[in-house]
Amino acid sequence: MNRSGTAGSQTRTGTGSHDSGPDSRFLRPGTDGLDPESARGRTAAQLRDLVSSINLEKLQSQELLSSFKSDFIEIMTRGDKLIVDLSSEITANRLMLQKQSAKINSSLASLSPQLAEVVAHLKRAGDVKKGEGGKSSSRKGESSSDGKRRWF
Repeated sequence: MNRSGTAGSQTRTGTGSHDSGPDSRFLRPGTDGLDPESARGRTAAQLRDLVSSINLEKLQSQELLSSFKSDFIEIMTRGDKLIVDLSSEITANRLMLQKQSAKINSSLASLSPQLAEVVAHLKRAGDVKKGEGGKSSSRKGESSSDGKRRWF
């Protein structure tokens, strides 16, 4: 019977029996054919080994956690630097676009009077051509028979 009072899996070794499972690593005093003092000594040694193993696992876990923390901090630092770099690049691109937009607006502003001059010249050229061909007797700025000015 095991500790709960039900039949469980038991193994026999030598003259004593041990429960199977995680507690099978520990010997119960007086069950392995040794004197109780010797069995306690072996059990104490096993407990020390187990505590040492647990401490080692804890240390390894702490080292792993520390490594993860430093890696995380490094990645976050690189990410922050990348954000700053991208922000600077975006700001520089915006300034460049503003300058180019100002140049384009300036060019368009100077092009508008030039275009008006070209249109006026074409109108004058059309008026001259009409006057030379005899199709129209009125010149630019001249009044027609009805008293209205003709521009074309």
